[in-house]
Amino acid sequence: MSVKNEELFDIISNLPYEIALRILSNIRTAKLLCRCTLVNKSWNKLANDDLLWKELCRKKWASKKHMKLELHPRVDYSNLIESLSIKEMKNILERRQVLYKLLLEKREIVARLKETRPPDSPKGSWTGK
Repeated sequence: MSVKNEELFDIISNLPYEIALRILSNIRTAKLLCRCTLVNKSWNKLANDDLLWKELCRKKWASKKHMKLELHPRVDYSNLIESLSIKEMKNILERRQVLYKLLLEKREIVARLKETRPPDSPKGSWTGK
């Protein structure tokens, strides 16, 4: 069976970027948006646009908006210590159920944070995004 040339015409790729993006913004699932990346290079670029993913994430996690963001107590943050505030370090120690109230200096808090790292905990990393 042969496919006619008009059936191969890709109208989305020939539209201005903003309009094509607007059309793809109607996609409601991450799975379908991921499939769009496989069509061709043009669709891949469109489907990987941060605006599309930002909106999908906003909708998916809207019910979690009220939750407080906290660092997980079982992760090793030793390679991120310089970027953590004292308040964040104390929060981690508190959630690890470690006494920290008598620790006055940052170096003492850092030392206690390193000492109390749970065994086999995943390494923390920061992507800068």
